[in-house]
Amino acid sequence: MAKGFTLVELVSIIVVLAIIAVTVIGSTNSGDAQRVQASRDQVLLALRSARHLAMAKASAGRSIEFVALASNDSIDVQDAGTSVSLGAASYPFVLGQGIEISDASFRFDKMGRTTAGSISISSSDASVTVSVSANGASQ
Repeated sequence: MAKGFTLVELVSIIVVLAIIAVTVIGSTNSGDAQRVQASRDQVLLALRSARHLAMAKASAGRSIEFVALASNDSIDVQDAGTSVSLGAASYPFVLGQGIEISDASFRFDKMGRTTAGSISISSSDASVTVSVSANGASQ
């Protein structure tokens, strides 16, 4: 009687171990990157909403402001200092757990213009920068 494993048993074990390894490696790396990208999308939505709201509502002496606060990792769109709700988006909005954002403030005028700047969004394994141009466009 032979001792040991058959070829089928060995191949089966190798396949199961490979599936487990791919699952573990894929879930640890892509989770942070996906959360950072989702937060970036929220920031871009808020910036664009603030710009469009400013062009629709702002008068010569009034402006709409986008605020990012590092202290509680949140973003806010404010009209005359009061947080606004725009469709399904309600502000202030707290970014996901483990996501950090840099302090930033952009005040949009009636023409949708602001000062140029950038916002950094990061987690332990991923980071991205959102750029805002003086004409108010963001990417």
